[in-house]
Amino acid sequence: MGIYSFFEDKWYSAIDIVDKVIPIGKTVDKVDEKVPSFILFLALILIVILLLLFTIVLPLSQGIEYDVEVVVLSNGLPLSGAKVEFFNCQDEDGRILTNSSGVAEFSVCEKEANVRVTKQGYNGVSKDFEPNSKRLVVTLSPQAKEEKTFTLLVKNNSKEIITDASVELFCDNILNKTKNNQSENGFRFDFEFDCVFPQVKVKAAGYEEKTVTILDGEERKVIYLDEIIQKGTIIFNTTNPDGIEANVEIILTDELGKASTYFTDYSGNKDYEIEAGEYEYSALSENSGEVITGDFEILGGERKTVNIAFTKTQDQINASDKKYFAFKVIDETAKPILFAKVRLYENGKSITFRDTRPNGKTNPITKTDFDESISYKAIVTSNGHALKIVDIVLQEKDAFQEIILNKGGSKINLTVVNDLYESEKDAFVTLNIAGFNASIYT
Repeated sequence: MGIYSFFEDKWYSAIDIVDKVIPIGKTVDKVDEKVPSFILFLALILIVILLLLFTIVLPLSQGIEYDVEVVVLSNGLPLSGAKVEFFNCQDEDGRILTNSSGVAEFSVCEKEANVRVTKQGYNGVSKDFEPNSKRLVVTLSPQAKEEKTFTLLVKNNSKEIITDASVELFCDNILNKTKNNQSENGFRFDFEFDCVFPQVKVKAAGYEEKTVTILDGEERKVIYLDEIIQKGTIIFNTTNPDGIEANVEIILTDELGKASTYFTDYSGNKDYEIEAGEYEYSALSENSGEVITGDFEILGGERKTVNIAFTKTQDQINASDKKYFAFKVIDETAKPILFAKVRLYENGKSITFRDTRPNGKTNPITKTDFDESISYKAIVTSNGHALKIVDIVLQEKDAFQEIILNKGGSKINLTVVNDLYESEKDAFVTLNIAGFNASIYT
């Protein structure tokens, strides 16, 4: 206790000296009554030393801050967007992505550190390193990609294989593969499962190009290509035994049942540009009501003349007992229906149509003879009313066959979608009735 007594005496001597300047003696005496003031002084010195250790010495013992640069490569090239994970100086998880140069920069405080580098589609890497080396190079290897097999058949609208078709496979809008010359089994593709948006573009000479999307789970698909529409020129020449048959109404019906109306002029001659294909026609004489039917085929770039010869002379027409196709369309309350459409058919072939006027009546069609072996029918339609099929009855002059349409009827709502299940605008849809060659709605 000699050393303690020595320093204790020095302590109290120092108190006496300070007390002469600052009166602290009484305060020290009160402290000594409870605990020796010298011991309290030593305790305060120890606390100060401990605080210095925590604020200065301890951080120094944890190491200094190091700036680190991690370079991530794959196949010798910088890999951007790779995630680099590490512990920062606050002992928290740090994360950073590599830039376009494949570089990630950050700071650590450990003398030995660890980083983990990952990216989708690549094998992750965990690596220990010494930060004082400043720069760390990490190489990621691509993961092996799973492939799936897809079979594609390219056909025309007659369901025949198009052997000279070519196909381009796109993966996420990037051209991946190209194939030509289709076999009877179609095209076969292998592509990676990680292809998010696979598409095929199909081409063939003489056909419209088409691009479709391969849906999830699809292993086989048939694509039908439409032939490129080619046009030819048809020339109608209408005559009778006296010479020219002018102003003839001609209904053309194509292979899909789509009907179009054409007229010859005062010279009995008129040419029109129409799509190449096969057609049926019905020609109606304005003077006699005689109907001439036939068919023809026209090729792209071809000029074809169709001669239509009516049999009645003007004298025969003048001497005949004229009858008429004339109609009046009304609803259940006898109210006339405006713009009702009356389509006329001879043995199931369209010969003409008429729209009703405000009084519900159509313009009469002259008929100089009526063959009872021929079936004459009319299909009558109007918005908001049920469709009706009636047998045509010849009328005297100024008389009209009355047809009553009931309100209501069935309604068909159609939505045409493409292979992406998106609504397709301007799609061509036909509604045909069995026994009649021309479509009712298009």
